[in-house]
Amino acid sequence: MRALFDDPALLLVGMVLPVLVAVVGVVVLYWVVRLGVRHGAADADRSLGGGPTPPAAPGPRAEG
Repeated sequence: MRALFDDPALLLVGMVLPVLVAVVGVVVLYWVVRLGVRHGAADADRSLGGGPTPPAAPGPRAEG
């Protein structure tokens, strides 16, 4: 254990690598959930007989 604290490069790798792995894991999890939500919404829309949401009609916007 003492050798770990003697080498700053090993200490840096030991602290940075777990953080990097955690960040990559969160990003991958975000994209998997996002993909699942998008496909789930499309499947639900198809099962109800609907299609993609039509584009908004052109014209002046309502001021609020």
